[in-house]
Order: sequence, then C-alpha cells, then structure tokens
Amino acid sequence: MRKKSLILLIAIASVSLAQYKISGRVFDLTTGEALISANVFIPELNVGTTTDFNGEFVINVGKSSFRMRVSYVGYKTIDTLITISGETKLNIGLQAEAIKFKEVEVSGSAVNDNVSLKGFMASKQISTGIFDGLSYEQIKLTTASTSSELMGKVVGVSIRQDKFVNVRGVDERYNIAVLNGSFLPSPEADKKAFTFDLIPAGLVQSIKVVKTFSPDLPGNFSGGFVDIKTIEFPDSTVNSANLSFSGIPDATFKKFFVYGMNRLSFFGASDKISGLPPSLPEDITRVPIEQRNIYAKDIKNLWNRNSLYSLPNFRTNFLSVGKIFWGRFSYSVGVIYESYSHKKDFEVYEYEGDWSKRFEFSGNRILREVRFANSLELKAKFSNQVVGVRGLLVGLFEDESAQMRGFQYTDQGAEQIHMAIKFNQRNLYFGQIYGENNFGDVNFKWQGSISSVLNIEPDTRRLVYGRDMNNPDAKFTVILGPQANLKNGGILSSNLKDEVREIRTSVKLPIFGFNLKTGFDFWETRRNFKFRLIGVVVNLNGVTDWKMYYLPADSIFIPENFKRNGFSLDEYKAGTNKYKAYDKNVSTYLLLDLPFKMKNQVFNLSTGFRIEKVNQNIYTRDFADVRDVVIAKRYFEVLPSVELKCSPTYMMNIKLSYSQTINKPELREISPFAYFDFYTQTSVRGDSALKRALIFNYDLRFELFGLSDDMISVGIFHKHINSPIEKVIVSGSALGSERTFKNARFANVFGIEFEFVKNIWWVKIIGNLSLIKSRVDVERTEGTIERKGRSLQGQAPYLVNVLIVYEKPNSKFNSSLSFNLTGPRVYDVATQYSSDIIEQVRYQVDLKFAYELSKNLTLNLTGKNITAKPVVLKQGDYVYQKISTIMSISFGLNVKF
Repeated sequence: MRKKSLILLIAIASVSLAQYKISGRVFDLTTGEALISANVFIPELNVGTTTDFNGEFVINVGKSSFRMRVSYVGYKTIDTLITISGETKLNIGLQAEAIKFKEVEVSGSAVNDNVSLKGFMASKQISTGIFDGLSYEQIKLTTASTSSELMGKVVGVSIRQDKFVNVRGVDERYNIAVLNGSFLPSPEADKKAFTFDLIPAGLVQSIKVVKTFSPDLPGNFSGGFVDIKTIEFPDSTVNSANLSFSGIPDATFKKFFVYGMNRLSFFGASDKISGLPPSLPEDITRVPIEQRNIYAKDIKNLWNRNSLYSLPNFRTNFLSVGKIFWGRFSYSVGVIYESYSHKKDFEVYEYEGDWSKRFEFSGNRILREVRFANSLELKAKFSNQVVGVRGLLVGLFEDESAQMRGFQYTDQGAEQIHMAIKFNQRNLYFGQIYGENNFGDVNFKWQGSISSVLNIEPDTRRLVYGRDMNNPDAKFTVILGPQANLKNGGILSSNLKDEVREIRTSVKLPIFGFNLKTGFDFWETRRNFKFRLIGVVVNLNGVTDWKMYYLPADSIFIPENFKRNGFSLDEYKAGTNKYKAYDKNVSTYLLLDLPFKMKNQVFNLSTGFRIEKVNQNIYTRDFADVRDVVIAKRYFEVLPSVELKCSPTYMMNIKLSYSQTINKPELREISPFAYFDFYTQTSVRGDSALKRALIFNYDLRFELFGLSDDMISVGIFHKHINSPIEKVIVSGSALGSERTFKNARFANVFGIEFEFVKNIWWVKIIGNLSLIKSRVDVERTEGTIERKGRSLQGQAPYLVNVLIVYEKPNSKFNSSLSFNLTGPRVYDVATQYSSDIIEQVRYQVDLKFAYELSKNLTLNLTGKNITAKPVVLKQGDYVYQKISTIMSISFGLNVKF
C-alpha cells in the first residue's frame, strides 16, 4: 500500500512539475551591475530562487502565465504579470532605494543575509522547515551586549546563568551551537554547552534557531540548532564606531574592600596572577614533608586586602564593511572592547531529607570583566564561484573576589566565613574557509573549520574560617586538615582545551523534477583537561603553633608560616584529575525536495535520512591512580525526516514535520572527574554508564504574512524522549552534596508557540509567547526514588517576549521597550526527594532611546534590566539560592563615516 501511495504521489507530481524554463538576469538599473542573491519569487506557485554571482537565475514553472516578484533589499520591488511560451530569458533592472537600519546605512543586501526584518520573514516564508530568530534590524533595536542576551528574545528560548540557552523547554545540553555554519566547542569543565556570553552582540548579523531536523543538519539535537552569523553585508559599504559608558546604581563610583584583586591591565591580564610556580613538582605528595616548605615559599601570597574603586563600565566597537579590487573582493572587520565590573549579593541554603538545614550562607561576589573580540571576513567572487575565509578571536578575562558567611550545621554546628579569589580566562579561536560553485543547475558547497576554546583558571584560592556557633564571643580560626580537599584552603589550577575540526560538503541538483541534495560531513572534538589542587594543611611533622590559626587572611599564608611548627603543603591526588578525550563523527545524508500542486494547492515535500557513525573515547586513570581507564562509546544511527509545506495562498503556509534525532552523552558527562562549585558548595561528577537519548519530534505550524513585514504564526510541537539525560542531585556522598548525570526512563514535551509582527502607524510591535509542558517518569533504583510526571530539567511552562519600537519617518528620535518573562523551571533534579530545585518566575524590562544629532552622529541612552529582579531558587517552600541581578544605565555615541 505504501509503495502504491508513493508511486501515485510521484505520478501526480510529474504532471504538476515544470514544463517551462524561465531564466534571466537581475541588475542595477543605474549602473548595470549584477545583483547577487536577488530574490525571484512566484507567489501562486510558491516557487522561488536567488540570483547567482552574475545576477542570473533559472526557474522551472508549470504554467505559462503567472505573477513574478523580484526584490532586493535597498531596491524597489518589481511585481508584474509574466506570460511565456517555451523557454524564455528576461532582463530585469531594479531601481536603487537606500534603506536606513538604525545606526548604519545599508544600500543593498541580499534577503538571505538576514539584514532586514522583511528579508528574514521572506526566508521563513520560503523555507519548508521551521525556524525562528533575529535579523540584524531586530538586533540593533535591543539593548543586548552578548549573544546570550540576544537569544533570550527568540520565541521558545530562555537563558540560564546569563550564558546557557534552553530551547523549547529542554536543557542546554540538547542544543547544537554553530558559528557561520561550523561547530563551536564547549568551554565548560562541568557540562556540555556553549557559553553564548563569549560572542559580543555587536559582531552578530543574525541568529537563526532551527527547530525541525532535516537530513542536512547534524542529528545530535532536539531543542534547537543555533546558528550565529557574524557581520558581513557583502554588497554594502559601512563604517561606524560606537563609544558608550554605563553605570550601576549602588556600585559605580563606590569603593569596595576585596581580597586578592589588584590592577587589571587593558587586555585583561592581572599583575596579581602567578599561578603555581614552575619550581613546584608535578606531585608534591612524593616530596618529604620537611622539604615541602621550600616550595611553599615560592608561592606568592595573594590574600592581600585591597580597595577597589568601581569606575563606569566602558564599551567601544568599530565596524568596517566594503568592497575592494574592482568589487571582486568584499571584506568585513569588527573590533569590540569592553571593560565591566559589578557586585552581586547572594544567599545559598541546602537541606536534609527532613528539611532541616545542612548549611546556610550569605555573601557577595565582586567581579571585573575585560572582553575583546575581533572578526574578519574576506570573500572573493569569480564567475560562478565564491571563496571566502572567516576568523574570530574572543578573549574574556574575569577577576573576582567572593565572601560568604553563615552556618555549616554538618561541621559540628560551626559558624563559618568562606572566602575565594579567582581569575578565569576564556578564549575562543575560530577559523573557517568556505566556497560555493555552480555548474549549470548543479550547486556545490564546501567548508572547513578549526575552532578551539581555552578555559584557564591559573590561580583560584579558597580560605575558610570557623568558630562554635554557640559561642559568639569566640575568635574565628582557620579551618585546615591533615590532607588537601576540595573545600578547605588551597590553590586550584585547571586548564581545559576543547578543539573542533570539521569538513562539510553538499551537492544540490535537479533530477526528474526533484531537487536532490546530498553531502558528507566529518567533525572531530578533542578535549584535554588538567586539574591540580594544592592544599595548605597542618604540618604533621612537628608541633603546630596554634596562635597562627587566629591570624587574618592577609598574613596567615605568608612564606614565613610554612615551617616545622606551622603549615605545610599537600596535594589532592586522584587519577581522574586529568583526562584526554575525543568525539569523532562521520555522516552522510540524502534529501529530496519535491514541489507539486493538487487542487490549486501548492505543496513542497522535503524528505530523506541521515546516517551518523560516532566514536567517543576518554582516556583517564582510576581514582587511586594505579591503572589506566578507557571509556568507549560507539553509535550508529539512521535518522529519518519528513517536512511538508502547504501554501493555500502565497501569503499563507501550513507546515508539518516529523523526525528522529539523538542526544548522546558528551565527553564531560561520561568522565569521572569531580568539579567543585564554590557558590553552591557542591561537586559535579560524570557517569560512564550514561546512554544516548532517542527523540521523536512532531511539529505543526501555521504562518500568515502581510505585504510589509507583518506576520503571525501559531505552532504546536511534541517531543517524546527515550532515556533523557539530566543533571541530578546525589545526597550523602563523601564530599557532601553532589551532582551527577543520569538517564530518566522517558520524557514528553508539549508546546504551543505564538509569534507576531505588527506595524501600527509609526509603532512596530514584535512579540512571542510559548506555553510548554513536560512529563518525566523515573524508575526506582538504589539511589533514586520513583517519580512520575515531574517536569524536565530546564523547562519553563511559559515564556513571553515583547519588543515595542517607535520610529517615525524623517524623525530624529526613536525608542524601544523590551519585556521578557520566564516562568518557573526546574534548575536541579532531586533523586531522593520529591521536590526539585525550582527557579522562580522572573521578568526583565529594557529601554532604549536614540536621537540623531546629525546624519553621521547619534546619541543613545539605554536602561538595561531596570526592574533588577533577583534570581530565586526554591526547593519545596524553602529558599535554596537567591542572587541579585544588575540594573545598568548607559550613555553612548555612534559615529558613521
């Protein structure tokens, strides 16, 4: 029966398929220059294409009379009736019409570059698949400074910890992040996720979140395929610079007393950072105790108390885009530098099974950040081919001082003071070469890339003081033990390098009226991680001078105190403290695209499958460091996909989709290494027994487009996940509260997504609403209670975004207001309690005002997070964590030249 249906479908399609060939050239009516990637669209047939590098196009149509619409951003659109007989060639000239996009002038840009909102909507209208995102025009209207803040404006997307992205109610680990179509590595030591705060918003041209799988995409996602495109504008000339200062109430122009912080250089390096001295042996435990004090004297004492004067935050960026060498080469250069400091207050609690408190602390975190980013692209066009190179370099330096005070009830009821100083450096390096070649009707694309992330903590130190909570008159004494551990005073040094190498190719060609696409993908992730913890301990080779335990932080760990009757050094040794790993993926796919017509209804069927072969290997040692451990995972997957688009009119789409995808354990999640988190007082450990999750995805969406950029869409989706992977709480471990990764039995996610764009006079309203519900069932095991019907980790029941823009033609003033609301969501999953840790409802409001002083000079005033609602986590009716957020007010000046 299925074979007969397929034969009937092909027969119907062959009758409806193209019988006439229409070709032509689109050019600038004034200069005669070819317009590359101009949009040629036949609405009633829902058939379209874009022009090649010579401005030429070819379309096969099934009737002799129809309306054709030819458009190009920055030019007047032509919409005219065409009558043909047989093969026809047209010459179409477009009249230039400059368009102003807020801070830059763009005189021409292809629809597929996603510069204008209208162009972005056109690409959604033509696409068979389902995706959402932001165009450059929308990005310029926001107050966002990082790509993570931009992501929070996309329908169905929410942000965690200011850098992780959840799509459609599933955790960040279920997404794939790519830059200009190439994979991005993970800079996190304790999870599989890209940190989107690394990429500045000022270098982003568009964000596209693909929500339905097709065979030409990697199969390892079920939330979203997040593609960030950096600034290009290939057919425009843009030169602009921006300078802004921002202040934070209760922080800017105030003095703070901090430990460890010293002068931070222009490029982020701090003169206080020395890390572990080169003279320190690779294993201090092999050194006799009486000789360890020699090495302790080489370690610089950083527990000096300094005053920090908080200056206004500073941000500047420069952008240049244009053409060189007779227009054959286009280039884009972007440079951004930011210096930022803030103070956050926090509270943290944890409870036993009877809800008695395990600990409670409150404190603050003072952080300074320096971020710089450079992007470069050079593209060459010759005849029917294009070759280009892209590069991106991002450096993010964080210097922080944190202190918290409270009660640790499991340590004999001790009142404690915890202090930490930390320097963290994250670098992203990205290089890509790509090309596109057209041989008649055959299109061939290829790209290769190398990207790597360095996450370095050269010198992170902790110090803990305590006293009997029942004796408030007692002095605080330093808490040390005979061995180094993850909680008490010491020096932590870690180095993570994650590198991705990738080659992707695709071939697209027409065969018997079908559009056939096939390709080959190869990528490999290599990870190298090293960790050392040097602890200050009681010197067991002598009688300790107990008066030293009462010394303040700035004088306790000075070199003179490391002696026979003082302190000594020890090292936390475990074979799992370092590991090497790789993840290799080889894939191929076949995708058929079939346009056809039935009863005056235009359809487009896109179907195919993807084959993926994955090898994962982790090389480490056992905990006792006596033998090698190799963890190996092998996967072979065949992933089908079917997408169908029905267009009753050229302004209306109904889209259906079904696919299967996977979510495999990542290298970090199957590594046995334990990572300690200072703020939650917990550790995170991998689980080599994790299985890959299999996801069944179903989508239905209705889209209606207006004559301008007005649109409305309503969609529903369902995901059934076998063996979903989540980070869960494990209580009662030797290190105290611990997190690890586990498979649940299955999960179901249901959702409705609503989005609209409406222009009313001089006001544009862009809004979206997501309603999501999930259900997870967990079987009882030795360490897990049985639970049915709880929510999936990271899923919020509702998400709301509204952007209101006022912009009157020929007016020098414009403004925008942004509102974001995120419902309560599971932050951490409990395994031995029925109550998970829930992040409470939170909303944010941003404002932006701009006034044009002259044609090339604009003033901007921005209020970011003006409501300053704290992030609150609860477990049951009890507060688990509370973190303040930052409100900032910035003043900026934009110059175009």
